[in-house]
Amino acid sequence: MELFWYQEELKQKPARESFFEKLSQVSLGAILPYFFFSAAMFLFGNVFTPIAKWEFFDKREILAERSVLSPLAETSYRSSPAGFSPKRVIGGDSLASGFVLGAAKTAAKKAEPKAFTVSVPKLGISGATVKINGEEKDLKKTLIHLKGTGLPGDFGNAVVTGHSALPQFFNPKNYETIFSTLYKLRFGDEIFVEIEGVKYRYVVDSMQVVSPNETSVFHQPADSYFLTLITCVPPGLDFERLIVRARLEKP
Repeated sequence: MELFWYQEELKQKPARESFFEKLSQVSLGAILPYFFFSAAMFLFGNVFTPIAKWEFFDKREILAERSVLSPLAETSYRSSPAGFSPKRVIGGDSLASGFVLGAAKTAAKKAEPKAFTVSVPKLGISGATVKINGEEKDLKKTLIHLKGTGLPGDFGNAVVTGHSALPQFFNPKNYETIFSTLYKLRFGDEIFVEIEGVKYRYVVDSMQVVSPNETSVFHQPADSYFLTLITCVPPGLDFERLIVRARLEKP
């Protein structure tokens, strides 16, 4: 009798609504505020977290390491006026013996090359094209070598600049994001340059953050071989410039 009564009571109770049935009863106007709030928080985290990390951690680490990196002042510099292009010596006189990783240069004069390549193993950048004496409009397709600075393998400072974006968009094959993780380089990291079939090995010896108007980073050393990589920081913005200088090393 009791069992019969319980069964009759269950029949009279309304069926329990499923989650989707309840969800279908909620109006769109009630959902939208939560949706937009969640989307805004997601965008805020993805955009401002890398910027905050740069300001409070990465930048401070770079500035702290400057005390152990080779200072820029240790090399004698000569200024490079706009449009100045150092004479490229093809023979062995411009390069100390043992610095070349590939075949030796021929002593015969050649036309100045139009491009060279840069590889940064730590960042996954391999054989990125650098247009010599390039212009800003070229940055979407290549890295550019700044006019008036030295060429790899010669006395001087070969200055190369490239685009950066938020680190999560980094793609070593996309020239609009290629330098997004440049800030991860540290003292002793390797950079390889290949020009006219000759491969050179550079080692990072200095990093600094400067204002966009700072021109000392373009000055040309009279007695040394340098490569300088430049990009905008914080990630995705262009308030300052990150300068990574590397010195030509023996194999």
